[in-house]
Amino acid sequence: MTSYISLAEAASLLGVTKETLRNWDKSGKLKPVRNPANNYRTYLLHEVQAIKPLSVSQDSLFEQEREEKTKLRRTRRRKILRRVFVGCFPNCIRLCETLMQIAASSSDSTK
Repeated sequence: MTSYISLAEAASLLGVTKETLRNWDKSGKLKPVRNPANNYRTYLLHEVQAIKPLSVSQDSLFEQEREEKTKLRRTRRRKILRRVFVGCFPNCIRLCETLMQIAASSSDSTK
C-alpha cells in the first residue's frame, strides 16, 4: 500500500519549512502528488525518506562552510591585531616610561 503524507508532515520529517518544499516542487527536486479532492500537495512517504539523507548532508556542508569562514575571519583578525600590536607596542612602552618619569619628577618637586 502506498503511504501519502501532507506538506506539513513532509516538512517536519525533512527538517525544512513548508515554503522550502514548495520551492523544491518548482525546481523539481521533490515532486508532490496532488490530492484530487482538494489539489493539496501530498508526498509519497518513501520519496521523502529517500531525500532525507540529502537534506541532512546539505545541512552538514553548510555548517562546515560556515565554520571555515569563521576560522578565516579569526585568522585575519589575529594578523591585523599582530600588526597593530607589534607596531604600537614599542611606542606604548616609551609613553608609559615617559609618563612614569613625569609622575616621579612631579612627586619629587612637590616634596
